[in-house]
Amino acid sequence: MKRSHPNDPAFPVPGNLGYHAEGMSFREYLAGQALAGMMANPNWNSAALVMLGVSDKDAPRVAASVAVAYADALIAKLKE
Repeated sequence: MKRSHPNDPAFPVPGNLGYHAEGMSFREYLAGQALAGMMANPNWNSAALVMLGVSDKDAPRVAASVAVAYADALIAKLKE
């Protein structure tokens, strides 16, 4: 199963009527992976965002937005 649509299931299970899955979407999975990588990197975490001028209060929102943007970029690339 080629997964290039944001709402495709992250972990599809083959069934009698095609693929079925409950839980997170492929987009949510990719965004979570991107966010985990960003937070694990000492050069790209909440403290780094604050140093770049993002307020401490807004840092999590900005990091989440960046993670989703990375997920969307990967999905777009997979569609090519």
